[in-house]
Amino acid sequence: MNYEWLPRCSRVCSRTGRVLEVGEICYSALVEDKDGRVVRSDFSVEAWPPPETSFLGWWRFVIPESTENRVRLAPNDILLDLFDRWVAEPSRAEELYILSLLLLRRRVFRYENSAGHREEQDLLLVYSPRREMTYSIPVVSLTDDRISKIQQELAELLYSGDSPEQPEDLTENAECKE
Repeated sequence: MNYEWLPRCSRVCSRTGRVLEVGEICYSALVEDKDGRVVRSDFSVEAWPPPETSFLGWWRFVIPESTENRVRLAPNDILLDLFDRWVAEPSRAEELYILSLLLLRRRVFRYENSAGHREEQDLLLVYSPRREMTYSIPVVSLTDDRISKIQQELAELLYSGDSPEQPEDLTENAECKE
C-alpha cells in the first residue's frame, strides 16, 4: 500500500458537494483507492452511507470554528508510551484501536496492509518507524456513543489547554517526557 499524508477535513461533503458549516456534525472515512493510496472522504449526516467493509476506519466529528487557539495534542513520544501500555492490556482493545488510528493520522505509524483474519477477527497492521516494529491491532466495531466516550477520554488524557483533569484510571503511572 502506498501511504501518503491524509488531508484534514475538506469542509465539503464528498457525496453532495455541499459546504459543511461550522458546528455541523459530519462523518469521515478512510478508504484505499484503486491505486492503493489511503484517501479521506468527508460526509454530511444526510449523505453518510452505512459503514462499509471497504472502510479502513471512520469517525464522527463536528466542524470546528477555526484552527486558531485550539488545544494541542501531547507529543508523539507520549502517544507511543500510551500505545505501548495499552497494547499489553487486552481490556483496552477499543481505546488501542482509536489511538492507533490517531497515530496513523499523525504519521507516527504507517499503514502496512490488511493482516487478514485471525480467529475471524480483522486486524489493522501498522508499522512504527521510530520503534522499527510492526503491530497487529484488532479492528473493533464501536457505537457512536462509545466512540464519543473514548474520544473524550483521550482528550482529557492527551490534549493540553483548558481540558478537564485527566481521569485517574487512564493516567496511573503515566510518564511525561518533554
